[in-house]
Amino acid sequence: MASGTIRVLHVDDDHDLADLTATFLEREDNCFSVDTASNADTALDKLTENRFDCIISDYDMPERNGLELLDAVRDDYPDLPFILFTGKGSEEVASNAISGGVTDYLQKEAGTDQYTVLANRIRNAVDRVRAQAEQQRQLDAIETAREGISILNEDRRFVYVNQAYANLYGYDSDDLIGESWELLYRDEDTEEIRTEILPTVDSEGYWRGETIGVRAGGETFIENHALALTDNDELVCTVRDATTEIKQARELKEAQARLEALFEYSPDMINTHDADGVICDVNQRFCEELGYDESEILGDGVWTIDPTIEPDELQAQLATTETGERFRVETEFRRRDGSTVPVEVHVVRLDLANNDRFVVLSRDISERKAREQELARLTDRYQAFIEHASDLLSVVDETGELQFVSPAAERLFGYLPADLEGENAFDYFHPDDREGVSEAFLEMIKQSDPVAERVEYRFQHADGSWVWVETVGSNETETSIDGYVLTTRDISRRKEHERRLEALHETTYELLAADSREKIAEIGVEAARDIIGLDANVCNLYDDDHDVLVPISSTSEVDDLIGSPPAFSNGDSIAWRAFEQGEAQAIDDIRTDPDIYNPETPIRSELYLPLDEHGILVAGSPTVAAFDEEDLVLGKLLAKGIAVAVDTLKQTEQLQNREAELARQNERLEQFTSFVSHDLQNPLTVAEGHLELAQEDCESDHIDTVAETHGRMRALIDDLLTLARNPDPVEDRTSVSLNDLSEECWDHIETKRATLDNASTKRIRADRSQLKQLLVNLFRNAVEHGGDDVTVTVGGLPDGFYVEDDGCGIPSEEQTDIFESGYSTATDGTGLGLAIVNQVVEAHDWGIYVTEGPNGGTRFEIIDVKSDD
Repeated sequence: MASGTIRVLHVDDDHDLADLTATFLEREDNCFSVDTASNADTALDKLTENRFDCIISDYDMPERNGLELLDAVRDDYPDLPFILFTGKGSEEVASNAISGGVTDYLQKEAGTDQYTVLANRIRNAVDRVRAQAEQQRQLDAIETAREGISILNEDRRFVYVNQAYANLYGYDSDDLIGESWELLYRDEDTEEIRTEILPTVDSEGYWRGETIGVRAGGETFIENHALALTDNDELVCTVRDATTEIKQARELKEAQARLEALFEYSPDMINTHDADGVICDVNQRFCEELGYDESEILGDGVWTIDPTIEPDELQAQLATTETGERFRVETEFRRRDGSTVPVEVHVVRLDLANNDRFVVLSRDISERKAREQELARLTDRYQAFIEHASDLLSVVDETGELQFVSPAAERLFGYLPADLEGENAFDYFHPDDREGVSEAFLEMIKQSDPVAERVEYRFQHADGSWVWVETVGSNETETSIDGYVLTTRDISRRKEHERRLEALHETTYELLAADSREKIAEIGVEAARDIIGLDANVCNLYDDDHDVLVPISSTSEVDDLIGSPPAFSNGDSIAWRAFEQGEAQAIDDIRTDPDIYNPETPIRSELYLPLDEHGILVAGSPTVAAFDEEDLVLGKLLAKGIAVAVDTLKQTEQLQNREAELARQNERLEQFTSFVSHDLQNPLTVAEGHLELAQEDCESDHIDTVAETHGRMRALIDDLLTLARNPDPVEDRTSVSLNDLSEECWDHIETKRATLDNASTKRIRADRSQLKQLLVNLFRNAVEHGGDDVTVTVGGLPDGFYVEDDGCGIPSEEQTDIFESGYSTATDGTGLGLAIVNQVVEAHDWGIYVTEGPNGGTRFEIIDVKSDD
């Protein structure tokens, strides 16, 4: 097969349309060789058996659509051109295709001009891939070179840099592209390169020598440099580092200078002395700190500045010190004025030019000594904090053994610190919690970076009960502590609060899932005692039955404690007042209220929780003042949950009926849309293609009539699809210029001799695509019904805009019918345009009215439109 041949695989479930496309492509250019496949699986099989240069695919196909085929192709052929050629186009399909890596996207249209466009798209895509592959092969060869290679264009800017070249100068390759060569040289060298080296290259075509390069960090180096001029006036540059030896010599010299500077300008005091302790040299800081001139102190013994030193003992120690050996002491130096300063002294023996010298570095530690004193004071305060802290402080080793326990252990858990120290902390954890806490602890201590871990578990009290606690620990350890510090606090009250909230949460779900009023009442009273509090032994749920609160459900203890719960009539009880007023009430001691006290029952306090209009929940306890603020809050939430559950039950039944009806309507609409978009459009496309072939072979008025009929059929299909895809209410609106969009829409319709008077300067908030449909259909309606020379005007209203014409207008008796599907007075109209307009208006929650224009034509006013001016 010739290298210029382009093998194309066309995938479409419509065989006639696929064959027609192949015919037109091969007729367009004989370089095309087109193979077809009717579905995605057949296409993938052909890809494994043959080589193709490009894939063309329809979108709407059985089993797997075009986007799914695209995903499968990209897995194995990431660079193979893939063009989505579909009649079922939309912004969503186009967006998904681009996200999936499609090469091009082309929507099927009427006529055969589309095949010329398709052929051009295929050629461009294939040529681009082939060119990229060839260029990559050439660049790969250069990249393997060990020398630095670059190419500069005629402006002497980098157009290519291999990695070795970029590494030599300390850049990434991409950083140098587009930069001038001057970036890599010192300012003082660029003039010589520009006036001597570059002219030599221009005249002789080649130059080699040494230059000084500058790396990204500013350091320079000597480089072996070669330049060659190409036929298209580009420069090929090769460089190699030649500065290693020079750099080593320079570094040695710089290191010596740094050592001298370090000695002279060190912030520490430095002196050297011989084996007898005689001072041989001192630095500037030594003199400044101790108040001596250099000439005064040189030749004196070190005991001059440290009176605690005995010369004989020092000389004996120095005589046994090996070369390189060092020792450290803390002492006090005496200044020239007699004052003292605490110092930390480091001494090391060195062999300098065959002379034994002891180098002494001394540092003022006055601030450190002050910090140590402050630390001692803080330690005393910290000990007092530990003794009186409400939380338990402890230290454990890696095995969990308690090294230290603060006195709070006795208050929280009933243990003396000595009872727990030496014990393994995990032995006191609840068996169900032990493994999880152990894993969290081990995970924390093995981390290299500092981390803190927070865990909750149950700790065994000395009396055998379990106490919920929270422990916070860190993997940061101190040598003085030799373990991990843990802080533990009692969270029993919080856990009980969480348990009750969780019970309320679960009960709410159960209430909302209940399928009957009876089930809601049963769930509500059974959960009330657990949620409101353990003291709520009695819980009754009442419903409003013709101004009487009637008990409908009770907890199991009710019969044993109070017998049958009473009913409450309108106005004769606190229960009725709480229900009528909708306010929860708590009675700490019902014996103080003779209207509700019954001495024959053990109930002493009650809680009344209204359920909106659905009744009331009453909780009772044999304990006086059994209900606190938390019980009241949780009780209100439970009552609200019961009330919401009853409302939800009613609404759910209504919603289910409505959803079932909508589902049936949507299913019928989807079937209709699929039929119109696929089963009508594809045959029409095939018919239009064959009609054009027939027009090339013969001339006939009948053929022209068929072409006009095809046009009316396609307009009808397009309007049907637009109308069938009833848009959802518009949520996301953008700012749209009514003037600009009107001009754009006018250019998209056949206007004959009609003119547009675009008088609006408003910007409105709308879905641009749907607003475009509205304007196109109003403009087309005006042109079709207002005459060939009609004038169409677009203008603004205080709360919207209008579109009017100066045509013949619409009779008043027909104005109520114009938005119905099928209404049209034109013989070639579809009767759907104004129905689409009304659909867009409803989706935006606007209003639309039709009136007579000032010049006798038709005026459409769209109102309730938000302006963005």
